[in-house]
Amino acid sequence: MKKSSEHAFISKRDIALVTGMPGLLSISWLMPRRLWPGLCAKIAPFAVPKMFNSPEKMQTRIADILGATPGMPEAHDIVEQLVCEQLIMILEVLRFYRPGHWRPDIELAGLEHYEHAVAEGKGVIFWFSAFTHIALVAKAALAEDGISFSHLSKPDHGISITPFGVRFINPIQIRAENKHISERVVFNPANPGLALLKLARVVGKGDAVSITAARSRHKNAARPVKVPFFDSQFAFAQGPTLLARKTGAALLPVFVQRQDPVRYRVEIGANLNVTAPGHEQPAAEDLIRNYAAELIEHVKKDPGQWRGWLQA
Repeated sequence: MKKSSEHAFISKRDIALVTGMPGLLSISWLMPRRLWPGLCAKIAPFAVPKMFNSPEKMQTRIADILGATPGMPEAHDIVEQLVCEQLIMILEVLRFYRPGHWRPDIELAGLEHYEHAVAEGKGVIFWFSAFTHIALVAKAALAEDGISFSHLSKPDHGISITPFGVRFINPIQIRAENKHISERVVFNPANPGLALLKLARVVGKGDAVSITAARSRHKNAARPVKVPFFDSQFAFAQGPTLLARKTGAALLPVFVQRQDPVRYRVEIGANLNVTAPGHEQPAAEDLIRNYAAELIEHVKKDPGQWRGWLQA
């Protein structure tokens, strides 16, 4: 996202999306999905300047985070892959509106962790990881398996963060997502605790909610927790961990990766909010540290699909 455009009514990114939407819609509806990644990879180098104000700064930040981590792609390649995956995600959303809708080929792994929590009578917090395809694909995977859940959402959730984008562009994505969730809970940045109280009531009844892992950006939010992340640190918001500790709900990390042009894998991890016999409940910092350790392993598999770099 373009941070310098946060207070502008409309951005160059918005203009590019609006002018390119007819072409993207045609590609999404008419082109076989197996051809999307190749086409988007060719477009990505030219789209990078429109997606980011300072690609060079992002590349530097990614390189600093990775440090000397062996086997990782160059930061420049990661940035281009991020744009490629973003374009594919937009095509996914637009494909949803084609008659008959879009039914992605998804492998859902780790469902037993959810079933175990339900059998114990616990509420469930799906802790979504910020991979590009999490927004639609993960929700579709859970819904198609009959799982009903409420989702915590930012006011500017979607493709754009400008007032124009929030009003005219983001609803395209949000309407597609809403088909797969029971309720969207939008938090107020001035008082995000109100939304968490609502989610606490949901999981307190033994139901499920989902929250996407992110860096804390709001001055009234609980103090973010910095944990080791590759050769640097990342500050995660405490919301999911505080909610899990308060309610005793199972805290299940969820990871999504596009495996090939048409198939996706959604993995539900084991419950992080487990208290060993004779021990105290894990601190929020410990839960975040354990989550980050799992996240690193998934980012290593395909760093170009993790949009958390944008928050670093």
